Amino acid sequence: MLDASGAIAFDQAVSEFVFHPAHNHWHITAVALYDVRTALDDGTGGSWGGIAGGQSLKTTFCLIDWIKLEGNSNNNGRSYTECKPTARQGLSVGWVDQYHHSLEGQEVKFTGIAAGIYYLVTTANPDGNFLETTPSNNTAWTSFRLTRGSGNAKITEISHSPCTGGLCGEQIPNR
Repeated sequence: MLDASGAIAFDQAVSEFVFHPAHNHWHITAVALYDVRTALDDGTGGSWGGIAGGQSLKTTFCLIDWIKLEGNSNNNGRSYTECKPTARQGLSVGWVDQYHHSLEGQEVKFTGIAAGIYYLVTTANPDGNFLETTPSNNTAWTSFRLTRGSGNAKITEISHSPCTGGLCGEQIPNR
């Protein structure tokens, strides 16, 4: 945790590393949880039910300040920059860590679910292991319509959770 000047004010171990055989290196556990959930509405109100068949627990190689969100950081420079085992890792307020969508382990599988409306719900820090000012902004969603016909299933986005504080990431490039 950083104080107003950007200096480290609190330092505590908050997670553990586990070996990932597909990537042949160590990962931090339980960074985010992704669920595909059944819609209880038309996909516009954020009302969902149980898990529809797809869930993924995000692990990460490291946590660093990768992309600065405009207007959301008191710190103009990156505080966490190295993925070395000896480096201090973390995310500063107003910064985002990002992985490429094609990296193994970034997918949420929902093969075999019926056509319909669903929510993809993501919850950061699902186990509460990481230090935060508040966990009240850890969940976001996007709703989609799944259609099936001949060939591949198709997904059409319907809506998404409201963006407050400019932390939605809608304009962040996918690397």
